[in-house]
Amino acid sequence: MAFADSKSGNIGYSSVHFEQGPLFFTVIREGPGVQVACKFISGAPYFLVYSKIEFPEERKVFAVENSRLEVPDGVFTHYIFRPNTPSLPNTDIEEMGYVMVDTAYVRDIPEGLLLGDLLPPDLAWHGFINIDRKFSLINILLDDSSSGPLYRNGTYASREKGKLSCCHAPVRVHRRDAAANAFSIKAGSVYIRKSAIVFAEWDQEKWPKFIEGLGKQLNSQPEVRCYPEGAQPPLPDAAGWPYGRRSSSYLKAGIR
Repeated sequence: MAFADSKSGNIGYSSVHFEQGPLFFTVIREGPGVQVACKFISGAPYFLVYSKIEFPEERKVFAVENSRLEVPDGVFTHYIFRPNTPSLPNTDIEEMGYVMVDTAYVRDIPEGLLLGDLLPPDLAWHGFINIDRKFSLINILLDDSSSGPLYRNGTYASREKGKLSCCHAPVRVHRRDAAANAFSIKAGSVYIRKSAIVFAEWDQEKWPKFIEGLGKQLNSQPEVRCYPEGAQPPLPDAAGWPYGRRSSSYLKAGIR
């Protein structure tokens, strides 16, 4: 979060603890009003990220950001994203969008937002690819919710100070040169975001099908069976990490 007073900046973490089982390892970091958990699952090509931002008292802020990816400039060639357009019929095709960020071509372009306010908050997935060295870093949306106010709620990608970043921002003020521009968040507001982070090989032919299939799989309710037959199976949420709630993002025929 970016505050509008003398405490401006990012919130630090005051504690770190771990949870471990036979098939997973979780790192949980907590600070004033913030909790972030990363869950690593054995054999999975991704790890899960949960973030929760709470406001116990009213505060004025310039931004509330979550689900952020940040990488050094020059590592990736493109920022890529998959829109989710409810107005399209399910027989239509969602088109991947991308912006070149290769420093060999954009070094003279002014830094700042890559696409302004054009990206909606509920992209099915987005992130970075390198088409030359053939690898990708992608954030797949699983779920998000908020009980607080929204202002310029959207997805933002930027190139600044030698770094590339992309994030979801339920609150974002563009002009931060005066405290009067800050946005007020009421006490009790909560912002939650759940994602899967995928680091995978890039292949022009196979990668779109892989990332779409993974997103659909992670956003489908798991089938739970219990033996012997007749025993009551546990609920899908019983493991402490619900499946994604964004299956509607994958109703279209595919991507190209």
